[in-house]
Amino acid sequence: MGRRSRQRDAATGAPRAPRSQPSAPPPPPSAPRLRATRDELPKAPWHPVPLVELAVLVGLIALVAGFVSDGGRRELLVTTGVLLCTLAGLDQVVREHFAGFRSHTTVLTLAAFLLVGAPIGYFTIRLIGIIAGVAAAAVAFAVLRAAFARRAGGLTWRA
Repeated sequence: MGRRSRQRDAATGAPRAPRSQPSAPPPPPSAPRLRATRDELPKAPWHPVPLVELAVLVGLIALVAGFVSDGGRRELLVTTGVLLCTLAGLDQVVREHFAGFRSHTTVLTLAAFLLVGAPIGYFTIRLIGIIAGVAAAAVAFAVLRAAFARRAGGLTWRA
């Protein structure tokens, strides 16, 4: 070792404590990016099991079986297939939206419109169902957009 490798205190001969460097200020928080990466994709609570993909597969099989069959089962199979595929898609959309990965405000607003407007329009006057659906969609749009902005660091949409 060279002479300069360990400097010693002249009075005591003990090694000196290293000089502390002035601490650098912490880096500023990075701005949220408009383009989401694959790493930010939210995992499902049942992650190792491909439940959404299985629901889509079963739904597609039910749809095909419904279209090629005759009789009373046809409507049941087609309805089951459409519902399974729709629920699987909505599951993915809800997870991505509320994780701040991608904004699906419009799709979720349409779901609110259908969820409120369809039953009211079916059981009462159709115009009342449309008005109720539009009101529900307007409220849902504001709430869903604000929820996404909170999760995405202030962004109201992400690609």
